[in-house]
Amino acid sequence: VSLRLPLPTTCLSLLPNPHPKPRDSVEDYKKRVAHYMDFYEPLASGGRLDDPEQQYAYIKCIENGTQIILNKIKGYMPGRITQFITNCCHVHWMTQKKLYFSRHGQSEYNAAGRIGGDSDLTEMGERYALALKEFAEERICVDSETRKAIPARLWTSTLKRTVRTARHISTSVIQRDNGEPWIQMKARHWSNLDEIYAGACDGLTYAEIKERYAKEAAARKKNKLAYRYPRGESYLDVIQRLEPIIQEIERHRESLLIVGHQGILRMIYAFYKGIDREQAPHQTLELNHVIELNPHAYRTNEKIYNLLPYEEAGDDGQKQH
Repeated sequence: VSLRLPLPTTCLSLLPNPHPKPRDSVEDYKKRVAHYMDFYEPLASGGRLDDPEQQYAYIKCIENGTQIILNKIKGYMPGRITQFITNCCHVHWMTQKKLYFSRHGQSEYNAAGRIGGDSDLTEMGERYALALKEFAEERICVDSETRKAIPARLWTSTLKRTVRTARHISTSVIQRDNGEPWIQMKARHWSNLDEIYAGACDGLTYAEIKERYAKEAAARKKNKLAYRYPRGESYLDVIQRLEPIIQEIERHRESLLIVGHQGILRMIYAFYKGIDREQAPHQTLELNHVIELNPHAYRTNEKIYNLLPYEEAGDDGQKQH
């Protein structure tokens, strides 16, 4: 849905100053809002049943989702759009919510260049797990200015390497601003966050896949997004099972740390950064790093933290794949 309003010549004087002072910016914004109110007419604003605009299907979100009006919403896609909007229209506007993405610590399969599996952490992976605990407790769970504890969430996949990476992060009971108790960083394990399943190729290196399944390797290289491993998954399959995850992320108001896998985090990262899905499978998320995303209405700010700056994870077999 798009809305195009006329821009009268009287409005030109209300356009933003390219080098405004803070007070000037506030006054300019108030003037522009007042000007738009003279011209803006809400959809079906008459409120009458015989209003000609009542024939259209529409969703009206009022005051950042405080009130939502649905009119003639029917069918699968309109229903899904409604579900998404009712979950997300009030969150990023009203909170300083941040998202933190971390791959698990280096696993035994990472060190061997193998994909998939359910291997344990290496010694480096364990050091990263301890560094992640410190990062989470000092940065994610505490307001950077007041140093006051703030509510935060922790999600992992059900696979061993993510669960063990997150296991050191402590939980405690704090009070929310409304006085209700909150269990800080209580881990929630999602099978939806499990790594993309490689099927018959699970546990192999990419060199072994190329040797044993040359046609499969070529097909994957040609179209990484749509390629499906034999008896396994494609990135399009991953997108489908991540849909409820995105809905949950949008619904919650607290900052969130996801300890996950590169294939999965690629797609969530691409969603929030506005990256085309064809390019999403080619994003690189390094081991031993945390990505901080700060979603806003029209952009997502990003910071990257290296938690083991003096250690090199080496080639985990996935950097070029």
